Amino acid sequence: MNYSLPNELPYIKIRLYMKNIIITGANKGLGLEFTKQLSRDNNVIATARSISSEHKLHSFPNVKVKNLDLLSDATIDQFVEDIADTPIDILINNAGIFHEEQFEGLDPNIWLDEMKINA
Repeated sequence: MNYSLPNELPYIKIRLYMKNIIITGANKGLGLEFTKQLSRDNNVIATARSISSEHKLHSFPNVKVKNLDLLSDATIDQFVEDIADTPIDILINNAGIFHEEQFEGLDPNIWLDEMKINA
C-alpha cells in the first residue's frame, strides 16, 4: 500500500456569492473595507457600537446597518431579535478595543471589557 501524500494539496475555493455575512466593528478600518468589498455580491449585516445615519456604510449595496455594543446585553438581545429570521453563513468578528495601560495600576474592569469584546 502507498501511503504517501500528494505533492500538491487540492485548491479549495469558497464561493462567496449572496451569502449572509455579519461583520462586527464595521464602521472603520478593516471592518469598513470588508463591508465595502463583500457587499458587492453578498448580503451584509454591518454592526458597530454607534453609527450615524450619515455614515458611508449606508451607501453600500446589500447592507443592513445595526447598532451592536458587545458590552451591552440590551443591544445584544435587540440585535439577536432583529436577525432571528436570517440564516447567517459567515461571521467576521472584527470588533475590538485596546487600552494602553501597563499591568501596574491596570483597572481590572477595563481589562475585562477588552476580553469580552476581543475574545
